[in-house]
Amino acid sequence: MRPEYDDAMTGPRIDLGCGHKKEGARARRERHGLPPQRQALDGSVRAEPVTRDVRFRRRATLALGAAALALGFRLYFVRFHLDFLDESAEITAAWLVSEGETLYGSVFSHHMPLPVMAGHLVAAISPTDRAEHFRVVPFLAYLLAAFAIARSPFERARPGIGRLAAALFLFALAVIAPCFWGHMLLADSLWGCAFLVATVSFLVPLLLGLSPTRWDAALAGACLVIAVSGSLVAAYPCALAGILGAAALLDRRRRRLAVSLVASFTAGAMGALAVFTWWLSQFGELDNFLEETVRFNRDVYYRFTFGEAKILPSVLYDWERYVREAPEHILHGDLDSWFLVLAFVAVFAIAWGAVKSRSHETGSRALLGFEVLIWCAAVVSLRVRNGGFHGFPFYLAVLGVLCVVAAYGFANRSFRSMTVFLALTLGPAFLFAALDRPSWSNPSAGGWESGPFGAAARYVRDNSREDERFAAFPFPSSLYLYARRRPAADSIYYFPWQEAWEAERPGHPSACTQLRNFPPHFVFLWPVPLWDRFQWGTGNWGVCIDGFIKEHYSRVQSGNFAGLLWELRPGESPPH
Repeated sequence: MRPEYDDAMTGPRIDLGCGHKKEGARARRERHGLPPQRQALDGSVRAEPVTRDVRFRRRATLALGAAALALGFRLYFVRFHLDFLDESAEITAAWLVSEGETLYGSVFSHHMPLPVMAGHLVAAISPTDRAEHFRVVPFLAYLLAAFAIARSPFERARPGIGRLAAALFLFALAVIAPCFWGHMLLADSLWGCAFLVATVSFLVPLLLGLSPTRWDAALAGACLVIAVSGSLVAAYPCALAGILGAAALLDRRRRRLAVSLVASFTAGAMGALAVFTWWLSQFGELDNFLEETVRFNRDVYYRFTFGEAKILPSVLYDWERYVREAPEHILHGDLDSWFLVLAFVAVFAIAWGAVKSRSHETGSRALLGFEVLIWCAAVVSLRVRNGGFHGFPFYLAVLGVLCVVAAYGFANRSFRSMTVFLALTLGPAFLFAALDRPSWSNPSAGGWESGPFGAAARYVRDNSREDERFAAFPFPSSLYLYARRRPAADSIYYFPWQEAWEAERPGHPSACTQLRNFPPHFVFLWPVPLWDRFQWGTGNWGVCIDGFIKEHYSRVQSGNFAGLLWELRPGESPPH
């Protein structure tokens, strides 16, 4: 009776993976949920011991929650850090759309509408004149990307892997994102997140031999369309991602599954496109959309950024310089250059994992080299413009893939060596980011509106009616939000390339003509040079506007904004 009594009290022995397994023994994976219970001889109920898999899932979940809190605290701490005109333009355009203006109509913009669409939700839910409130958008985008990682095919391969990868991703962003202005409402942050979700939910699992579901394929298709709605630059990596997905599906011998995934991918893309088109039809001008985003950038803006050079040679030259200068910059702790090392590691990790997956998969290896080549091209094309905030999609993709591979390696013994290698490469990047003093400080804790811009905006708000228009030149667009006044011209920022654009559209009234026809009561003039190349009021930039202001307006001599705010002189045409 003694052996039977011991078995009844202690239950059958469970192999936790610490000892040697018996030949022929088959490991049982415990189902997710509460541990099973058993009844002893004395009638008491005792729970089974918690297995290593259950502990791994619980710890991964706790780590994910802690990472989300850490990212939230970090982004909240730097919510006033930097006031950048590109972000101000997107935020102001979003607020103006919520006030009844139309994007690409009464509000000029040569950017794709994704940041305005996201900011429009914030303005509609919580009307505010504080720009930092809109910075909740990138935080939510990072959380959604982490949720997609946590629910990716890696999580289904072994519960807990996706949650651990998502936690690593959020911890990495908490340290690194503000170093590259990733806390701002910028198109680069948003479309970079969308591309990352498509990568980790569909493309990378296909390369590593995992099986994404139809929902994963639909999510990837929708995210690629969302990425293109954030920036036209995203068209290059998104096209390569589509080619990569098609090649990886052709490499599978399950034709019916491949057709189902392609159909789901297409359905997701069409659904996102439908939402995008509906929003433009309601809050924008579809007729001017392609005119201002495609033709303007191709024919006018191109001349000011690339000059006479072609885009492809310029991008290749930038990459050649990036690679050539990286060794020296890495020694000086340059985080942007260190991401080049991380990119090579990410490419190698995916290629190595793809080769290992083919060793136990029935699929062919014929397209493996082509798939890895397309993967490399997609990673390179994420950095088409340059580093900094423009390169943030590149940093996001590299970080996300490395975190996924690190978690995958941590949970699989055959990938443990890759985990150690990733830790050695990610470590210095975190160290360089931690030493980036500006992103850990908060010099303008009172908010941007506490300076001269905010003081001028409050003066305008207190001395004008709500229905009156206001003008600010050449590019302090945030004043419209602070003053809560609509613009007197459709250009909420006025750059030299917009004046060149107006010269090519004689049928459309210029900003100067709009100002003359409907002169506002107040005008804010901030005549600073642009890129140290263009001087306001000289040459072909701002001569007409500057002359009109100085002819019909006088300076407001009060407050800390003296000399910047101009008021319409008595006896001049009253504001309409």
